[in-house]
Amino acid sequence: MIDTLYTAIIGHVIEIFFIAATIAILYAVRYVKGKLTLEQQILIEEITRSVVLYVQQQFPKEAPKAKLGIAIEHAVDLLQQNGIKVDDNVIHVMIESNLKQLKREFGNEWNDKPPD
Repeated sequence: MIDTLYTAIIGHVIEIFFIAATIAILYAVRYVKGKLTLEQQILIEEITRSVVLYVQQQFPKEAPKAKLGIAIEHAVDLLQQNGIKVDDNVIHVMIESNLKQLKREFGNEWNDKPPD
């Protein structure tokens, strides 16, 4: 009985943590977008989309976490070259958003891996 209650409480605490983290990230994105011009926002969207495609093409055999790290690193570098400083967490969220959209666009082809 106590084990079941403990497991249920821990499960809810973890859910609440993830909900709070998601809300915090969304507010961070909104805050950052409020500080950027429309042109900068468009550039960030284009760069994150391009970086996702680049990483998928150049590193198809890498683990998803490794791909995400590479994508964040490249996106931050490209944005800094264009004079835009954005938090890694914001780039992470935008990459994930683009990734979901691209997976929908490409369907099963997205997961095709080249032969060894």
